[in-house]
Amino acid sequence: MLKTLAFTLLCLTVLPLSAAESIIIGGSGADLETFRILSRQFSQQHPNIRIKILPSIGSGGAVRGVSSQRVDIGLMSRPLSQKEALLGLHSLHYANTALIFITNKNQPITNVTLKELQGIYNGHNPVGGLKPVLRPHSDSDTLLLQENLPELIPAMNNAFSRTGIPIGITDQTTVQMVRDIDRVISTSTLSLVLSEKQDLNVLSLNGVTPTVETIGNGSYPLCKKLFMLHDGQLNNDERLFINFINSAEGQAILTDTGHQPVDL
Repeated sequence: MLKTLAFTLLCLTVLPLSAAESIIIGGSGADLETFRILSRQFSQQHPNIRIKILPSIGSGGAVRGVSSQRVDIGLMSRPLSQKEALLGLHSLHYANTALIFITNKNQPITNVTLKELQGIYNGHNPVGGLKPVLRPHSDSDTLLLQENLPELIPAMNNAFSRTGIPIGITDQTTVQMVRDIDRVISTSTLSLVLSEKQDLNVLSLNGVTPTVETIGNGSYPLCKKLFMLHDGQLNNDERLFINFINSAEGQAILTDTGHQPVDL
């Protein structure tokens, strides 16, 4: 018994905490692949710090995960709601990206206008015969469209009320649906498409191409803010990772994957 206890104490003394624990990251699917890229580069500098990226659990899942201490760093593609803010969690705005419209490569379309989007969502003579793949009512894509393109709200409500209109529950399943189904259009993020190297048509909106530059200068109207979430009790490993994201190397990765970095 004493030998077993002594061995256990020796292991606890010799092994660094990071060898036994991982930084667990999860949340919105918009930036999961970007954080895999960031974590791989970070791990080259800090090989003893392990990072685990969960499958998509959404922004709401990030809040639940961090508040229950099952997730160390949550990823959100929207700000905290008033109710969520009461939980006392800490939100870091680390980057912006573009909310984009996508089709698969079979569609000969490179640009879409607001008027054409109204026709697509209403189902009235849609350009290219396209029909929408909707996102849920409470999804950040839906909310951002309603906030920035209010003229589209009646047509979106029309689409939600019609039967047979598909709904993509997560960012990844939505991309899969667009890739596999002909003549559909949906929303995604520039960061997801670039980081995952998705072979899709990224459409200009009213003649403006979504890029890091056009979201930075405001000429592209659909800018999505991205946040990291934590419980306010970061350990040293978690601070090192967040500092890496804010470093020149981390911000270069963000820029290359369709982000406009924000100084933390």
